Amino acid sequence: MDPTFPSPEDQTDISEYAPVGCWTDDSSQGRALFYRQDNLASSEMTNEKCLKSCLDGGFPFAGTEYGGECYCGVVIGNGTALATDESTCNMPCNGDSSQTCGGPARLSLYVAKDLQSLEPCGSPSNTSSTTTGYPTTTTTKGYPTSPTKTTTKSTTKATTSSPSTTKTTTKVTTTTTAPVCTATTVIPSDCEWKIGKWCSDPVPDWDDKKDCLISGSKCLLQGTSCFLKAGLPGALSCFKYKEWCVALDLYCVTKCIGKYCDKAGFIEKSPPYGLPPTTSTSTYPCPTTVTTTTKTTTTPPPYPTDDCPPPNPTGICIQPTNKWFGYGPGKPVGGIELPVVTCNNIWGDWKNGNIFKLYTDKDSKKCPSYPVYQFPNACADACKSQYEQCEDVYAESCKMGYKTYSYKDAEAACEAQYKDCLTVNKWVKDNGHCTTWDC
Repeated sequence: MDPTFPSPEDQTDISEYAPVGCWTDDSSQGRALFYRQDNLASSEMTNEKCLKSCLDGGFPFAGTEYGGECYCGVVIGNGTALATDESTCNMPCNGDSSQTCGGPARLSLYVAKDLQSLEPCGSPSNTSSTTTGYPTTTTTKGYPTSPTKTTTKSTTKATTSSPSTTKTTTKVTTTTTAPVCTATTVIPSDCEWKIGKWCSDPVPDWDDKKDCLISGSKCLLQGTSCFLKAGLPGALSCFKYKEWCVALDLYCVTKCIGKYCDKAGFIEKSPPYGLPPTTSTSTYPCPTTVTTTTKTTTTPPPYPTDDCPPPNPTGICIQPTNKWFGYGPGKPVGGIELPVVTCNNIWGDWKNGNIFKLYTDKDSKKCPSYPVYQFPNACADACKSQYEQCEDVYAESCKMGYKTYSYKDAEAACEAQYKDCLTVNKWVKDNGHCTTWDC
């Protein structure tokens, strides 16, 4: 037991608890409050019943959720935060529709500060009291205190030596509560562009032209995965993503000449359309000492053990030309480019002889790789991937009315381009590319 908790008989009223708003309860790190009160019937749930159950257990935190769930806890779980929209706690209590009992993954939270402990289990109390007759004097040491609750009990006992003399003993109990500190952490989104069912990985930061161009390469190499995975009608916005990547490449060429340039400067003028950063708030007793952390910087090895920045996404497979259907280099059917086949950016895989890679996934570790003698097969796979995108995005968008072109004509153009692509890349040469490690 923790001896610094007040005696249960001193806590007889749920008015000890005060509401502190609507809090999130959807963290991957665990629940906001750990102890669910399964002894309470969900169909009869009210805030009063939940608070009484938590009070009986001596828990300083209590909360209702989803209309009929009750949770108690000693601390607030990691990853829990005050909800940005109070109205998300919108479910009436099952036992009293005039009350609100949280919502889906939202907790109507209450705290009883007088129940919060200052010491770990087994530690001596951090207060001492000295009493000499009347009036009494109280001395407190330890944390700087917030509100102090004092309970005085007096007993009178007659002595046997003198019937007219009484002895009065005054007992003073002092409970102190440590100040509560709050820490807020802003976590950048790992989805820089959200298009349909697809999210892009954020491009790396940069502060010079070389690193800026590397970020532009990584941006463009993710374009194929957008068309393959976004789904309709979202995939039609993949063209906007590619335009953003082209704008990034242009920024690197024109703004990073002999001067400092960074990602923030580009984002300010050309913001992406992704998910916003998330904010995490946690509460804890304020510390009395300051901890200093020393960060050690190590020098990376000459070659990465995992991967390196992707190579320049120019590709070494050939986009076919057909005057009848009007496609050619820089003008593919439906605007869907031939996926890039170039040097493998995974050091271990390249070292094992797979020097080429077809970039069809935003995570290059999931992309197929090829040894030098299978280079034509890589281009054939690229032709097939382009055909699948052409059919699933361009032809289907015509069929569903997102485009004004005939579905039959669009499908015929996709098929013709695929056959021509296989023909022109059947005897394609690698011309000595990728024989040295690009990093």
